[in-house]
Amino acid sequence: MSFPRVDSWRKIDESWLEPQRSERMDWRPLIALVTVALALTFLYYDGSIDGFVQHFPKRWQSETGLMQSLWWTSAAHMAALVILPLLAMALMPGEHIVDYLRAAGRMSRRTWPYLAFIAIGLPLLLLLSGHEEAIKFYPFEVFDQRASVDKATWLALTAAQVLSVEFFFRCFLLRAIGARFGSGAIFVMLVPYSMLLYGKPMKEFAVLMLMATAFATYLMRDPGLLSANRRAEHAGTAMGGVARELARVPRWIHSLSIGSWQHIDREWIETRAKGSFDWRPVIVLVTVAISLMLQETYGDRGTFAELFPKRFASEYGVLMSFAWWSGWRVFGYVVLPILAICVMPGERIRDYFISFRGVIKHLWIYFGLFALVLPAVLIAARSPSFLQTYPFYKMANRSSFDFWMWEALYAAQFLSLEFFFRGFILKATAPRFGSAAIFVMIVPYCIIHFGKPMSETLAALIAGTVLGTLALRTRSIWGGVLIHVGVAVTMDLLALSHCPPADSGLQCPRH
Repeated sequence: MSFPRVDSWRKIDESWLEPQRSERMDWRPLIALVTVALALTFLYYDGSIDGFVQHFPKRWQSETGLMQSLWWTSAAHMAALVILPLLAMALMPGEHIVDYLRAAGRMSRRTWPYLAFIAIGLPLLLLLSGHEEAIKFYPFEVFDQRASVDKATWLALTAAQVLSVEFFFRCFLLRAIGARFGSGAIFVMLVPYSMLLYGKPMKEFAVLMLMATAFATYLMRDPGLLSANRRAEHAGTAMGGVARELARVPRWIHSLSIGSWQHIDREWIETRAKGSFDWRPVIVLVTVAISLMLQETYGDRGTFAELFPKRFASEYGVLMSFAWWSGWRVFGYVVLPILAICVMPGERIRDYFISFRGVIKHLWIYFGLFALVLPAVLIAARSPSFLQTYPFYKMANRSSFDFWMWEALYAAQFLSLEFFFRGFILKATAPRFGSAAIFVMIVPYCIIHFGKPMSETLAALIAGTVLGTLALRTRSIWGGVLIHVGVAVTMDLLALSHCPPADSGLQCPRH
């Protein structure tokens, strides 16, 4: 199987894309992408071996603890990547669970692509990464430490996890969003899929991403696999039961949500010329996946400590590590996107929502949002987990210099973040995806909150949706920058009020 060419993606667009109807709200991308964010959040916080250890520390210490943890992770994958999508399908007007199950059955019967990927991909990974470097990411070495682990059982559980991942990304997600995104669904899928590859060597990451692109292209190009030709009978049912229920909500809520998204569709979606191909979603979404992977691999403070141990051990070493962290955010969220914009024909950096025009006019909206968020922040500030998390820089209480330098670094990453998520992603994908670009954006936006309290990660889905809607309506990121910085500074000040005084020589509490 050769790597797909542009002709393949054009053919996918021709067979998959449904006519856009501005008077109708297509719920499939919204439901599918929110499901992706929720599923990955569950896997991160509770579905890993670490989650098992956290919930069942005594069982982990037993002789069969490792085996039980493997069963736990497999069950979590099944719940998040199979059961949750099946429930989501039931909410999608015009979609039927049995159609997805039949598509999964057709995929499983055509096993030769899997065999080709294994035959070609695995030797490539070992060749590019080096045997020792590659094999350390596969847990065979653990068997020497826990004799109770059965290799055959482990292989069966691993196979179940792989099948769950394949169903989730290559069947559920591609089928649910393909009618709205066409070939763009392939690259929308790559962003959350890349999260599963965090921690792998960069060469292995690149090979696996190319393999995922090729296989998704193969699946979508063959209409018989995922049944793209269903579009005619379902095009008129995109406002089914869910939408009818939402239509009963108060008019002002409808105006702020569904009404705004329909207005965005009318304003932003461009008419696609026959035979044309829009490179913007491809370039932007690949850039997003690469940027997040680079930041995850090299942008952590631990990397700074490893590369510059003497500087890290100095008086301001911790602050320098945060400067490293913030600098990587500026690079990944601003520099890389600007380079991507420069290679897209007809695109200008100044059009990516960085103009100050109209900011004053819409400030009242963001002040209102801040007023709504403030009570929740004040309540959260009383919890031990909040005080142990904020401020990130635990020596911000040492002096005014420490505090203001930290807040400047923190604000710089928030400015970069807003440009990346509310400017770069939305501006480049909205002409193709319309309001659905908002939900494409909130998946990686949710992912970058992993590691914070789970409640904050889930709240990011709502905040990302609101800020994304406002960015597309106002064509500006500056309101989002102001509210983000305002909330962050408020949270830090509330946490600092519980820190030891500056002359005590003690840091703020940590986990």
